[in-house]
Amino acid sequence: RMDLSVPLAIKRREVRHACSVDVLYGTTANDHVLRGTAVNMSACGACLRTDRELAPEQKVIIQTNPPHPPQEAAVRWSRTSGNGSYLIGLNFSS
Repeated sequence: RMDLSVPLAIKRREVRHACSVDVLYGTTANDHVLRGTAVNMSACGACLRTDRELAPEQKVIIQTNPPHPPQEAAVRWSRTSGNGSYLIGLNFSS
């Protein structure tokens, strides 16, 4: 039994801003450079639309357009979004 008056999850502490930024990314599982689109971002994370499913806790390296340096991130969640694409929740490493 659960008390339904108590929230089940912790709300995100920061606002993510909608965007449409093309990014290149790679995983530690292969040497290929992959393409995706960041659909929203914040200082500590992003939501990436891509054609590949990524596993939770998998590490990725994100590269947006210069002059931004590459950013390491961890996959937090992955879900299908239709038409063979996936939405991937990322948490940037500090």
